[in-house]
Amino acid sequence: MSTRPSEDFCCDECFDHAWLRALARENKGHRGRCFYCGNCAALTAVPLFRNGLGNLLKDYIPAFAANGGGDPHLPSVPVIEAIQRDWKLFSTRCSPERLQRFLPAVFKGDPESHGRDFGVPVVPFHRNAMSTAFDRWREFWFIDPKDSSDWLGQDAATDIDVVGTYVNQKAQHLRYFVRSLPARQRLWRARSEYVGSSDWDCEPLPLSQMGHNPQCPASRLNLEGDVVLYSAESEKTAVAEIRPGKGFICTTCELTTTRALEILDLASPLTEINPFTTEHLSWQLDLQRVARNISAHIAKPISRGEDPGIYNKAQYLAMIVRAMKLDGVRFSSSLDAPNGVNVALFDPTVVEYSNARIVVVTSTEIAYESIQPQRLAPGSKP
Repeated sequence: MSTRPSEDFCCDECFDHAWLRALARENKGHRGRCFYCGNCAALTAVPLFRNGLGNLLKDYIPAFAANGGGDPHLPSVPVIEAIQRDWKLFSTRCSPERLQRFLPAVFKGDPESHGRDFGVPVVPFHRNAMSTAFDRWREFWFIDPKDSSDWLGQDAATDIDVVGTYVNQKAQHLRYFVRSLPARQRLWRARSEYVGSSDWDCEPLPLSQMGHNPQCPASRLNLEGDVVLYSAESEKTAVAEIRPGKGFICTTCELTTTRALEILDLASPLTEINPFTTEHLSWQLDLQRVARNISAHIAKPISRGEDPGIYNKAQYLAMIVRAMKLDGVRFSSSLDAPNGVNVALFDPTVVEYSNARIVVVTSTEIAYESIQPQRLAPGSKP
């Protein structure tokens, strides 16, 4: 047994990240005392992690090379601290002082890393590059409600192949989040009406009245006149979306998709990214950041009618999705959070209606907190 710990070896107990720990376990060698965590165990040569960590480190650049020399939300720190902060790679058993020697040991003798200073403060590249997907969506995040109607109309088109590059780029970003909804998928709808004059005289609405609003008013994912059928993946979510109170009676029904549908899915958990094996890591992280922000805008509750600052963003997104020839958008419910999911379909004829019934709301739950009054400064954007 070796009695002198060496920085060239570590053990599987050094890692919290499952991929690193598994790699260490699969490549155990001689036993000894781990230099980094002090554990007596079978040790792994640290250059084994070079390829994986090399992939991860591609997403970090020196702070002096970043936009503005840093990130407004993340402090610039040496790379070993940055990867631990962002990815939780190492066990708390490891000595922070000794971890400073981990990356130099991993890349020792690597000609591509020759002379690299691992002590230079860094920031994540995908948060700072000038030509990222997130940067190309920046106008989406900052639509001015006073200008939004013109902005929505500037790229209005029905086919993504004939619109300008600006919209086409967005469509290419969104294609990463297209999913298939299978045929015979069950969905639900609810309407705040029933047949009858009172609670003692009520029947469910006929199925012929459970479709989309024929007046097609502007809503979260449609401009005025655009046909959209709003549905939910559970009856509970469908009822929640009509904002009922306790004792409220409404009609619900089931919907069944008649064919497989291609939808923009903003409700599923984003694909887990393995930073050690994912190709084009910075680009994938950048797209993930875009998806999180779009999903948050779509699901954001609206407290007073049709808030143009929120609706116009979602309506513009829906315009792009329609031009992509997709069937709809799957998004989180703001009224049945955190697990409720809605599905907006652009063609109401792709579902069949069945099993209309009367339901009564038996309980609701309200939680709230005090907020300070907020006002936009003159000339500022929301």
